[in-house]
Amino acid sequence: MPKRHWTAESAEAFAHKIAFDFIAQLEERIEMLGINHCELAKRLGVSEGAVSQVLNNPQNLTLKTIAKYSRVLGIKATVVAYDDGDSENTEGLIPSRIFSTCWERSGKPRDQWEVEVSHPVQATSGSACAVFHQGVNRTLRFVNLLHASLTKSESSSAVIRALDSFSIWQERTTGERMPCQR
Repeated sequence: MPKRHWTAESAEAFAHKIAFDFIAQLEERIEMLGINHCELAKRLGVSEGAVSQVLNNPQNLTLKTIAKYSRVLGIKATVVAYDDGDSENTEGLIPSRIFSTCWERSGKPRDQWEVEVSHPVQATSGSACAVFHQGVNRTLRFVNLLHASLTKSESSSAVIRALDSFSIWQERTTGERMPCQR
């Protein structure tokens, strides 16, 4: 049996690694902004001791604390669950820096459609993907009909952007493009 990574010891060890990974990102951002812990404390409305406690011993980080620190430092945070094929945890956790680097290299997509447009999946005839794309084509036709009935408004502009993005994705994956009716 392969040796397990130290984060497999307990839920506390696993959480410890996640917390310190987040703190490393905060420290990187603090350095980039050129602020000290005193300034960070002022921005957060807490004591410098409270900041020191979070940064030096983040054992009990809550999502609320993560959100507060992220917002004050002008960054965002998310929780990502993933399957890396290492169910025995012999390799440990993937550092969050890997996820953010991949996001940046993918053009900083804001939603799944943008990911599909920049990295399309190729479908071969008769494959599950091809069957899926046939269903997508039908769905797109319906959405286009629905879109055609909308009046131009702020909400319809979001629909237009989504349809355009979807149409580009469809063209790259199936070779066919359903023009969005405007």
